[in-house]
Amino acid sequence: MYDPFDEDPFSSDPELEAMAREFKNTFRQEQEELEAMSTEALEAEIDIPFAFLELMWSGAQTRVSVGPHFFEGLVTHVGRDLVQLAIGPGMIVDVHLPFISQVFVVQRNQESARTALHRDPRTFIARMRELAEIPMQEVELGGEVSSAGVSGVLKLVRSDHVVISAKDKREWLVPLANVKYCLTRANVR
Repeated sequence: MYDPFDEDPFSSDPELEAMAREFKNTFRQEQEELEAMSTEALEAEIDIPFAFLELMWSGAQTRVSVGPHFFEGLVTHVGRDLVQLAIGPGMIVDVHLPFISQVFVVQRNQESARTALHRDPRTFIARMRELAEIPMQEVELGGEVSSAGVSGVLKLVRSDHVVISAKDKREWLVPLANVKYCLTRANVR
């Protein structure tokens, strides 16, 4: 059965066919330009938490500097003001994002990439609360350059500070604003 809509209306006229090709090429070039501009605009809006998400998704071995300390490992979680790295067997460090001074991608490794669908804490304080719920989980909190880290078990996490019970049974009250990182180890005391 004959259908007039199956015919290409430009095939019978070479001039119209050339104009249609030119229009399609111009349209495709404009689309490519728009895509390039939107990609540039998106890149300009990427913040450090999203950059850490990209490192997590790619499975990159990453080195993070926090004052005089540095930690190297795989990014396992990213929150609003938190990045978590697996730095060795059974060792995790939670870094408070505002205190990061440098980030270096040591090596990209797709085999250890992690999905973003895993539920993890979105903020540093939420991670501290999560650690406080683990019985006898020892942590080391790092802060100012001049002072040594405080080690012990997180007892309480309040709105602006944490309470840590040290091995010598003393309790420390540490302002969260001064905590640059939290290191946890698999072994418990």
